[in-house]
Amino acid sequence: AQGWTAEGKIENMDLSAVATENVEDIGEFKLVVDSAGNASVVWSQYTGSRYDLYATRNVAGTWDASPTLVDSENLGDVSSPNLYVTPAGGVFAIWTQSDGTWLNLWGASYAGSWSAAAKLDSEDLGDVKEYDAVVDSNGDATVVWRQYDGSYWNLWTTRYAASAWAAAAKLETSSGDVSAPKLLLYSSTKVMLLWVQSDGTVNNVWSKHYDGGWIADGAITDGTGDSGSIALVKDGINNITAVWVQHSGSIL
Repeated sequence: AQGWTAEGKIENMDLSAVATENVEDIGEFKLVVDSAGNASVVWSQYTGSRYDLYATRNVAGTWDASPTLVDSENLGDVSSPNLYVTPAGGVFAIWTQSDGTWLNLWGASYAGSWSAAAKLDSEDLGDVKEYDAVVDSNGDATVVWRQYDGSYWNLWTTRYAASAWAAAAKLETSSGDVSAPKLLLYSSTKVMLLWVQSDGTVNNVWSKHYDGGWIADGAITDGTGDSGSIALVKDGINNITAVWVQHSGSIL
């Protein structure tokens, strides 16, 4: 087919009985399309007391009859939702959500239906910020995030494999704040991870990679000036190139 179809409303919840204004406001949303051309969408929507996460799919040109509530745990506001498609056409949804004390990281998977939401940062140390995720050729997911422990922002990870999320694991032990974690999938199932970490004087870029387990590569900057703004790409034979901004003492 050529040309644009007519637009259609894909959130059809009737919340008119809720006695408040703007009860159907839509917040952040994300969309992915799988290799068969089917689309999945998630969005945050205000329900009168909080923003919840909803999802719908378009299969063979037809939207679901009604959206699905993905975060059924009835906690606080949902924020920063994202979607990651699997080679088999499944989907992972990742989002942050307040429990009234901390901003936690949650995930759910779709493979014919949505799974129950799972809390990914099971350690309950502090707020989660800045997460990233990739899905490999086996349909397994790797997720990283930074989390505050009361003193520092630390780097954490979990993986989804064999239909289950693993317990969260800390990826670094330095006494300095972590920021800007970035993941890149290469060679089907291997994952490259870069992040920025303070040593108390400057911010350096650090690296690890996953190949059946996490392997430390060390710092890839020389510590002569603050580094940040990481970008990663790979070529057709899985060589990885990383770039970043680094302060030279007078200019960036």
